[in-house]
Amino acid sequence: FELNHLPIEDQITASELQNMRPLPGQGELETAQGLMQRRMKRQINSLDATVEYGMIGSVKGIIYDADGSTVIYNLFNEFGISQPTEDYALGTAAQVLITKSNSVKNKIEDALGDAPYTKIVAVCGKTWFDKFISHESVREAYMHFESTHNPNREDLRYVGFEHGGITYVQYRGTVNGIAYVPASEAYAFPVGVPELFLQFYGPANYMEYANTEGLPRYAKIGHDPSGYDKYIPWEMQTNPMSICTRPGTLVKLTTSN
Repeated sequence: FELNHLPIEDQITASELQNMRPLPGQGELETAQGLMQRRMKRQINSLDATVEYGMIGSVKGIIYDADGSTVIYNLFNEFGISQPTEDYALGTAAQVLITKSNSVKNKIEDALGDAPYTKIVAVCGKTWFDKFISHESVREAYMHFESTHNPNREDLRYVGFEHGGITYVQYRGTVNGIAYVPASEAYAFPVGVPELFLQFYGPANYMEYANTEGLPRYAKIGHDPSGYDKYIPWEMQTNPMSICTRPGTLVKLTTSN
């Protein structure tokens, strides 16, 4: 598996510092540094969001590029297996959903063999989660769950509702307008399995970092090649790869109605 290379380039020009009043005791250099630090903070947030997108991709078993459509790695294809799924049929009132939870647990445990785990979590899209907690066979249990919390103060969508031995939790977040978890889907996976999910970082592609252990992020300031100091360029980058070593334990939860 090859690591992703995610660079962000930016620069500050002399015109951007024009009419910016420095703080008392500061000169133009300190003002430029402050502006650069504010921009870098936003860029760190952007890089971290993209890394999280890759991490949730390893939970879903398919890792997409930031455009949300280009597949970087399909872990099921890489490992030569089919993606396990479970249709909860949330639009069917007579469906007993605890049997669906049992089926998901059985699939995960079959894939794990004798490997230990502590619990099973399902990260849910907002539409799927709403349909699940309002289903006839779940509604009473969810009302009891609400009674043990204060829904006026807590956002119970993100607390984690346990039903049938699986903790269901709504997952939020987007990158470039693409939801980490699509609204009508959910994904179940085991927690506490040794080396089930691995996160790697490669070194920056700068000479001084060749053959060194990778860090989560890098930043490097460059120079105006003209020699006239008209601008200060810099680059931030991260080179991550998230992977699930047993994608057979990743169950996609859908609803056909």
